[in-house]
Amino acid sequence: MAHYAKTAGPAFAAGDRARLASIEDGPMLTRSLARYKDAASLPAKDRSALTPPPLNATAARLYIPRLPAARPFQSNGTPHWFAAAFPLDKGPAGASRLAVFAETPNKQWKAVSLTLLTQPLPAITLDSSGLATAVNPNGTDLAATTTQLRDATTDNYATGGTIGGRTFTPTPASQRQITTSRAVAKSYAGNARTAFRGTDTTFAAYALKTAQGALVLYTHEHVQEVTVTKPGMGIVPSARDRAWLGKAPQPYLSYTFQCHDAALVPYGSGPSRLLDYTCARTDVTGTRTTV
Repeated sequence: MAHYAKTAGPAFAAGDRARLASIEDGPMLTRSLARYKDAASLPAKDRSALTPPPLNATAARLYIPRLPAARPFQSNGTPHWFAAAFPLDKGPAGASRLAVFAETPNKQWKAVSLTLLTQPLPAITLDSSGLATAVNPNGTDLAATTTQLRDATTDNYATGGTIGGRTFTPTPASQRQITTSRAVAKSYAGNARTAFRGTDTTFAAYALKTAQGALVLYTHEHVQEVTVTKPGMGIVPSARDRAWLGKAPQPYLSYTFQCHDAALVPYGSGPSRLLDYTCARTDVTGTRTTV
């Protein structure tokens, strides 16, 4: 964990993909490699916004699930893992960046997700040794599976919560997703239409026991499609888009976003609460045309 906090920023600044791959894996590495590509089209002075956030390892709170005696991967295929909450130097009281580190088959520990929580972390249940309890994120004792959580989260963007509203009780985080989708739809002033949809990509999910339910840390992926509404029109790629598309106007753009989400899921029945999420785009495609 401390090695990751110390290494991530310098590895990104140096453009050292191999070094980054030695400390990140899965969805986290995919996001970082996409940031590299974004940065390629930006002047040096504008690349700082894409630099990984600083993490204060000395103040981090560790949540380490008690492991079985055997070290190999658990029978459900989920590797051994732990979570670390890095408090923010500035921001809302109790805010943190919550990272998940998972063990790879060659017994390396790598970061696989990082979620900004703008509220205090729910109280994680700890035993007499200070260890947390891992929960099956798809267990039948929980009110929602990770598939349901992903579908509901994507639906917040796609329909404004038609399905998501049945899985989630309203929270500032879920309302931000709904507001974002509506704001994007209005941003093209009638010159283009936009639509959101989920993907079939699945990622490992992780969960910790709390008194209120399970804190489930999951990743979802959604696509934003933008299509011009009038023949002959084109969308001029932004500065960040140019690394993916070049400078030619496009009648159609497709953005893929990967989001690391945190939700509090009750035992038994009842609505879940989306606590927060952190999204980053991982792919941009388009169709070239002339204006």
